[in-house]
Amino acid sequence: MVFAAPIDWSARYDAIYSWAFGATGVTTRWADQDEARPDFPYLLLDVIATGKEGGGVDEIRRTTDLTRARDVVVTPIAQDDTTYSVTINGTLFTFLSDASATVAEITAGLVAAITAGAEPVTATDNTTDFDVVGDFETLNPTVPQLFTIVVSDDFAGANIGYENNDAGNEVQQEVTGSREFTLNVQAFERNTRTDNPGTDPDRNAHNMLTILQSSLGMPTVQKQLRDANIAMIEELPITDLSAVVEDSFLSRASMDIRMRTPSILLEYTGFVEDVSGTGTYSGAKVSPITQTYSVVST
Repeated sequence: MVFAAPIDWSARYDAIYSWAFGATGVTTRWADQDEARPDFPYLLLDVIATGKEGGGVDEIRRTTDLTRARDVVVTPIAQDDTTYSVTINGTLFTFLSDASATVAEITAGLVAAITAGAEPVTATDNTTDFDVVGDFETLNPTVPQLFTIVVSDDFAGANIGYENNDAGNEVQQEVTGSREFTLNVQAFERNTRTDNPGTDPDRNAHNMLTILQSSLGMPTVQKQLRDANIAMIEELPITDLSAVVEDSFLSRASMDIRMRTPSILLEYTGFVEDVSGTGTYSGAKVSPITQTYSVVST
């Protein structure tokens, strides 16, 4: 099984970038961006350590949902002047049949409604029924995504078939924990023989990081990061890395920031529906007694 990423790093990176650029107003880049070095001044961001578990042990939660599927076939029953509804991932799709309803018009109408929606599924009209298949998983492009589907009574419960549902996605297991990571921020400014910003605090790398460090105490910045599921742990001291490079002075400073974010890993499994067995009672006065039993979920 290929798991989906437990941390949405794209959303975290976007929030961190917005904070760094918004607080300093200078060009900001991620260290792994394949781009030319920007003009001075600029900031360089890099997540240099991840994965440490923080805030206690992981928690496992299980929920059951019998409407979860990957690939279903839905067969409507033709009824005049009837509103048919299909709810996918909580989004309602409807079609109103006319006074001389046919199954073909109902399937066509519902497929058109689902196709016009934004749910990550593909609906296919087969005239006598229609398929709903989840879009393929990002990390496992041969497996359709899971989705939930509920139909109105006009389909009759027996007329929805979970065709390729792997017979075991009803139970969702969620492993939730807290992960720490370290963000490294470096600031760069450069002096030349004709341009010497060293006496201007606004053009000093150390000062840029001081501004950035202080901004973490602002409620607006804390909310911005919190909305992206990032919590502050501590800001480590600013280190001055300035040096003379060729004929000019490079003002450079570095700061590490420890942060924390939640990690949520999902797995889907099924439950035991039908158990059968055979047992033999020994020691009876008559010949051994053999008993067959069956336990079926209801």
